[in-house]
Amino acid sequence: MGQPRTPYRHRLLGRRLPVLLAAALVLTLLGPFGTFADLTLAQRLAYWCGLIGLGGLAFELLTLAAGHRLRERAGAWRAMLAGVVLAVAALMTLTVALLERTLRGMDFLRPLGLAELFVYVVLVTLLVSAIPVWLELRDRGLLAGPTPPPSPPAPDDAPAFPRRSGRSLPSSPACPRGSAGTCWRWRWRTITSAPTRRKAAT
Repeated sequence: MGQPRTPYRHRLLGRRLPVLLAAALVLTLLGPFGTFADLTLAQRLAYWCGLIGLGGLAFELLTLAAGHRLRERAGAWRAMLAGVVLAVAALMTLTVALLERTLRGMDFLRPLGLAELFVYVVLVTLLVSAIPVWLELRDRGLLAGPTPPPSPPAPDDAPAFPRRSGRSLPSSPACPRGSAGTCWRWRWRTITSAPTRRKAAT
């Protein structure tokens, strides 16, 4: 799947962890899904930091495991990411359902409730992981377009310039020594008498 140019520690601590912390802070302040009204600021901070941290850890471990198994298949990263997102969303759906039942008395442990909660968890997972995944793919060179194949080398015995098709023109015979006028008359007689000699030869 391509070798990353940046060391793993820098990618984890310098890119992914700040994004996860920022996402947890934003969700704490906004309090979506009714957490703003039902939970205090400290409870929301613990709620969202715990969920984002657990989801980020699961996403990281599953990505490392899948990337290790598919390291020789560069084109499989799309299917791998889709599988990781769905697996993390399934795990976090069950976690949120149990947490909501404990903290706020909401029962999502029903097929319809789990399906609804799964959609919300997938959306949050995609939003939180979009920037880290994009940075990781760019670092591995997987976002660049396919490079065209190199042109085959020219053979060593190939001519530098293409040859002209058709009959080559005969070289003009050497002019006998003499004046310029004598040379031109001799050339004219040679050219005009050439057809006669060819007819006689046939």
